[in-house]
Amino acid sequence: LLLGACGERPAPPPSDPTLRIVTLAPALTRMIVDLGQAEKLVGVTDKDTAAPSPTLPIVGNFVDLDTERLIAVQPTHVLLMASRGGVSPALERLSGQHGFAVISYPYPQTVADVANTLRGGLGEAPGLGEVVRQAERAALLREAMLSFFADLEALTRGIERPRVLLAIGTNPLMASGPGTVNDELLRYAGGINAAAETKLTAPTFDREALLAMNPQVVLILTPGRKSVDAQAVASLLPELQEVPIEAVERGRVVLVNDPLTLLPSTSLPRIAAHLARALHPELVPE
Repeated sequence: LLLGACGERPAPPPSDPTLRIVTLAPALTRMIVDLGQAEKLVGVTDKDTAAPSPTLPIVGNFVDLDTERLIAVQPTHVLLMASRGGVSPALERLSGQHGFAVISYPYPQTVADVANTLRGGLGEAPGLGEVVRQAERAALLREAMLSFFADLEALTRGIERPRVLLAIGTNPLMASGPGTVNDELLRYAGGINAAAETKLTAPTFDREALLAMNPQVVLILTPGRKSVDAQAVASLLPELQEVPIEAVERGRVVLVNDPLTLLPSTSLPRIAAHLARALHPELVPE
């Protein structure tokens, strides 16, 4: 199972040397890296945790684009995950003036969305594998992802599922609710989202709400957070202090700090393995 999440992938075939890609979404950056095309990246955003090198030029971000830097890296393609407003008119104008293609992908809401970004079938954009001239490798990566999740689902089928709070912020405590990629990963990993009844994708909770919810496990999803002693994990969430919920009383507050923890990308199998190990160490040992 873990080999499916973290194992080596076959070497990619030769790529198009003319490709020069700027990504305005870390999730797309990671997909390109996993397609073996990291050397084609010539620009990323200022908070791209998936960037393969700290020396890659930074072109601002999706909201505040540094057009001078973007033009300077001479991209052939600018890839992004658009908000509801779609591609900005300014970026469209730059595309026409400087001859690069702008390709916009919908933001993934599910594992299937990530898989379909690789091969097409998500909106009108071509599959990312087609864009980077790696269609066959993209197909293999897509099938490996879907196979991993099918295996994980089978592994956790029929087991007792704890109520899990997926904490993603503090002051106030914020959780990952239903209808999110994290919610889906939790289901595959063998847990029940304690925040499911809120009907919100990012609900917040005060002390009374925590007591009423009484999660059996709290997973603190904090990408890149320095690991701390197991006894100190609960202190990362001030809202949990002296709250008599089952997760705290049983010492089942777990830090998930992989740098790509919150990224809806081809790294999802790795993150799902982290969640499954935290919930069911007897099934997914270290």
